[in-house]
Amino acid sequence: MAKEFRIEKEIELAARPGQVWDAITTAAGNETWLWSTPGDLRPEVPLVATWEQPEHLVVRMPPAQDGSVQAFEYVIEGRDGGMTVLRFVHSGVMGDSWEGEDPELTGHGWDMYLDTLAQYFLHFAGSSATYVCAEAPESSISADAWPVLLGALGLDGAPAVGDRLKLNLPGAGPVEGVVDYARPAFLGLRTYDALYRFHGRMPIGLPIAVAAYVYGRPVDREALKEAWTAWLAGIFGS
Repeated sequence: MAKEFRIEKEIELAARPGQVWDAITTAAGNETWLWSTPGDLRPEVPLVATWEQPEHLVVRMPPAQDGSVQAFEYVIEGRDGGMTVLRFVHSGVMGDSWEGEDPELTGHGWDMYLDTLAQYFLHFAGSSATYVCAEAPESSISADAWPVLLGALGLDGAPAVGDRLKLNLPGAGPVEGVVDYARPAFLGLRTYDALYRFHGRMPIGLPIAVAAYVYGRPVDREALKEAWTAWLAGIFGS
């Protein structure tokens, strides 16, 4: 049965409104904090319902076959001292195929994406990014998978912001940094040139995933994806 949902978030960013607008509306900007997109958003793009640069953007996805609809709204407000408040709303109607989806978990996912945007502006502003996402095997879809991942990262118990960790990523070299985001089933790691985000998607029947945002240097996207995929497979089996 179809069910309406609405997820509202607000975050303060160390950036000017125009910088936040570019991060949201351009493919290059999306890659610094979200995921890879096929192109820029512009007023003529059919998905764009509202375009008031650099203050208000609404993107509406076309209805899916199962009846689900989704909309994404961004309200950008400049503040003194070069700061900006971003208000974000993800709303719509869940279709029958969304069985098992949890708006609360989706909201937690948006918390980490928005924090990634904040970390980008704090530590890597102005740098281009290469985005890579790798998935663990399906064996990671289990209640005890997240502690196994934390153990492989050298984090015993509940990790905390500020914890340091180092791991060897075969094919890509050592990864050393500090935990900058820690929530149940979500973990963020910041290194000198990258942000890594670990997503525990077990409650919605999906394997654990890691997203990598590497800033300011050329990256072999496929090689990095293969390296993380192999590392995850080594933990959970192929």
